[in-house]
Amino acid sequence: MLSNNQIHAIQNELLNRLTDLKHKAKEMELEVYSYKYKKKKAIENGNVDEAEYFETLEKSCGDMAKSYEARAAENIELLGVLANCLERG
Repeated sequence: MLSNNQIHAIQNELLNRLTDLKHKAKEMELEVYSYKYKKKKAIENGNVDEAEYFETLEKSCGDMAKSYEARAAENIELLGVLANCLERG
């Protein structure tokens, strides 16, 4: 069984990871908007190949953002489990 100090240490680490994952997800979301804009400009300039390239990057960054959010949700669940452990003693 884990001691309260060990549980607190794990919670702190999970919170640090959660913060990092949320930050990375936000960065990827910003990249998505950037690539959407670049894709739009490429289309306006008639550069289909460049537009397709930016569309691929947009999708990739969107997928990464979703992955980071899913991992963050898992950390939140684990934090809840640890909080329950502390409540039970």
